Amino acid sequence: MCCAGSVLADSGDRVGALDNGLKYAIRHTDRPVGEIEFRLIVNAGEVDVQDARLEGGMHLIEHLAFRDTEAYPNGTLIPYLRTQGFRFGEHLNGWTLPAATTYQLALPHGDAAGVTAGLKVLAGMAAGIRFDPAVVTAERKVVAEELRGRHNNPWVNFWEQERHLYQHGTGGGSWSYGTADSVQQMSAADLQALYRRLYVPSRMTVIVTGDVDTRQVESALRERFSALPAEARGARVGQLRPLQPASKDLAYAVTPVNDGMNDWANLGISFPHPNFATADGVRLAYVASFLKYALKQRLAQRGVNYQIDWRWRDDGQPILNFGFQLGPELNKHNDKLATREQVLNLEGQLAAFVAQPFDDATLAQLKREYLGSVVQWHANDRDRAKAEAELLVQAAQGQHPWSNSRTEMPAVRKAIEPVKAQDLSRLLGAALGRPRYLQLAFQQKHVKQFPDRAAVLSWYADFKPGPQPAAFADYAMLAFPAPKAEPGSIRSDQRAGEVETLVLSNGIKVLLRPISDGKGLVYFRFGAMGGQFQFGEAQYAAALTMPTAIARSTVARLPQSEVARIRLADGVTMMSSVESEWFGFYGNAPAAGLKTALAELHHRFYRDFDYDRLGISGRETLIKADTPLNSVARLMWQDMRVAAFPDDYRMQGANPRWFDDFDGSEIEMVVRQLYGDPSRFTLGLVGDFDPAVVKPLLETWLANLPRRDDIAPTVIAPIKAVAGGSVQVTDTTRRSSYVRIEFNTRQAWSPQTVAQARLLRTVLDERLRLRLRDGSGVSYSPATGYQLLPSSAQLAQLVVGFDVDPKYEDEAVELARGELASLRAKPIGDDELQVAKRIALREARAELDVPELLCLYLLTNDAGGLPVTRVDAVYKALEATDAASLREGAQRWLSEAGMTIGRVSPNPRI
Repeated sequence: MCCAGSVLADSGDRVGALDNGLKYAIRHTDRPVGEIEFRLIVNAGEVDVQDARLEGGMHLIEHLAFRDTEAYPNGTLIPYLRTQGFRFGEHLNGWTLPAATTYQLALPHGDAAGVTAGLKVLAGMAAGIRFDPAVVTAERKVVAEELRGRHNNPWVNFWEQERHLYQHGTGGGSWSYGTADSVQQMSAADLQALYRRLYVPSRMTVIVTGDVDTRQVESALRERFSALPAEARGARVGQLRPLQPASKDLAYAVTPVNDGMNDWANLGISFPHPNFATADGVRLAYVASFLKYALKQRLAQRGVNYQIDWRWRDDGQPILNFGFQLGPELNKHNDKLATREQVLNLEGQLAAFVAQPFDDATLAQLKREYLGSVVQWHANDRDRAKAEAELLVQAAQGQHPWSNSRTEMPAVRKAIEPVKAQDLSRLLGAALGRPRYLQLAFQQKHVKQFPDRAAVLSWYADFKPGPQPAAFADYAMLAFPAPKAEPGSIRSDQRAGEVETLVLSNGIKVLLRPISDGKGLVYFRFGAMGGQFQFGEAQYAAALTMPTAIARSTVARLPQSEVARIRLADGVTMMSSVESEWFGFYGNAPAAGLKTALAELHHRFYRDFDYDRLGISGRETLIKADTPLNSVARLMWQDMRVAAFPDDYRMQGANPRWFDDFDGSEIEMVVRQLYGDPSRFTLGLVGDFDPAVVKPLLETWLANLPRRDDIAPTVIAPIKAVAGGSVQVTDTTRRSSYVRIEFNTRQAWSPQTVAQARLLRTVLDERLRLRLRDGSGVSYSPATGYQLLPSSAQLAQLVVGFDVDPKYEDEAVELARGELASLRAKPIGDDELQVAKRIALREARAELDVPELLCLYLLTNDAGGLPVTRVDAVYKALEATDAASLREGAQRWLSEAGMTIGRVSPNPRI
């Protein structure tokens, strides 16, 4: 493996290679208990096909790996895995990228039987795919439908062109996923020959992570995969592609996009390929990561929000990509583009960063914030089986150091602490000396002439950086001010089981559940029932603007950019949320950073109405009558909502009437209503904290929050849902149809009702996949979802959605309706029920291992009138559900009295 000799390797990992060239990596993780993750990476993708007749063939082979192998022939793989508690797409999946194909499998038990089963599945994919002509013919229809859906999505097309762009100079820029028509022409024999040519052990890496004995897994893996035949020694390719020379000229692409998308630009800059096998290579990689953070903060100070991310060429060359929205309003009335100024403005900002290194105080603060962000990432995303598997995939592809959280954090600190400002300037300066990758996307109706490559080259030929501003203006250490009032007190303190319930002097309820999980994090949710649904029709337009207004508002006179810096420096993550029935904040912090989180909440309630501004004026976030929505959004958020809820304004959030009804003076009033009464709020804390330390912080920052006298009691009226009948949107530009069936009913929240919805979703997922995908091939991705609001609105919604070949649209709708009707008409069989329960119970059990979700369940139980100690209530309800009660649930959840059927179709209908 590329990183087997890394300086950050962990002694507990098992890393090696078989005689046939296959590489492997095995890592033990403690969480989730019993879970195991498998990955098979094949260093071959569409760039390796090199046959116009088989473009898209690697994608079709990936599909066949789930359908028919020597290990699990004739479609027996997925039925077997469902008996193990598996959901297709979540626990078993695959994806074909231009230069690699990856298979993912997750099993709920890491014992010997689970290891054997998982390796058997991967071995079948690696060397045992059968190419029965009948199976190939059936799966070609599924892939064709997937490709039709891709072609409906302009962002997917934009992404594919970006991947072509970044392969400039590698010799692999002429690949394609094929078309719905081309995949129908591929023969089983040609696909089998392609499979045998590219699926060879030297191109493969197997990764296993989870609650396993790594030595036993290594022994089983060697036994299972050593028999794979090796290709001739001279033909071996290896896991990593040879590094190509850096691009010597501008790589440029321009993409026309559909109306309704943003005009967009991607500017990419090449960096040296990291050698993760050496200490210096690892150090430089972390310094480059720190440079990315410093650039993000520096550009944010200039008032421009760039999306800055790493991209990787197929040969492992890293590219720092700056994505930004172009101003379409500049293009509407001009024959020439204003894009030149925006691209060159970014170039000038980067040149200024190189020319003006920042001072020591600024550098020290940037380091503190960056390290805080890394601590957050480690605490939230490391040490779980799935996260570690994904990181090992990146390591296998040369995109991340071979490390775990114990070895990496000290290495990050060691790399960042000695960095000087001049080091960052030199690193960026060297990158700026290399040719660029530039991709532009324009709405066609706004632009009369796209700039060609010669025009873009002329921009750069004329470019000279102007006067250099300082790298940073004022970037000193920040903190929230002192409390605005004297401390309050804790009025009552009671314990039930593992949960301690406090009531503060101003009525705030606090639920404390300490958990020592070794992460050192505290997860919090602080909010109140009410949200947008509490507001009347006259204020509803303003209420719809609240999520953005509150998220971007100043806090203690500090803009959000500085609030974010305070959080990062103390390792705090916090998000605001204004939902239908709930308003509040959630996130996590190390125990030492909890003071910062509570201080922010304190100052949000003590808003200075003269100085603290909301984030937007409001109206521009609402939809105007002439806003160009794509056809699926128009169906889901306008036409179907109006049909299903004609008498309930709260369910018509995308209705253009709100733009006309908007009154800016109402914004302040709805914000005051949300913040106005602390006694409506509940704070949940779950994680690694000491209640004795937390309680004084609660008295200092929360128990003294004031109540306003000009607020109204919170009242949420029940939802008014009706049967919406049938709704259609005709879109002749689409190559596939989309069908959405909604059931909107009124039901009170309870664990039993949630359990019924989970099981119905699981049963429908399997039945629709069998009927629409595997059985007929007319749909690629049938899916089911549900929601149940936990208070007085009583909205229960279950949704079935699927894309479909337009020729079979009516047939597919009838198939789906037949399955829905059968669940209402008769109880399901015991075998089907037990499989569905095994899947739903696996997911519910995994949720009980996540502190963030435990915190959510504390507040949900509190709002729903259930004892807060019963965080496993839904799990217990799932265990108790039988076929009769599930049928009774189907008659409520799937009632035709609340059914609306919507379609987006290229087939015009009257």
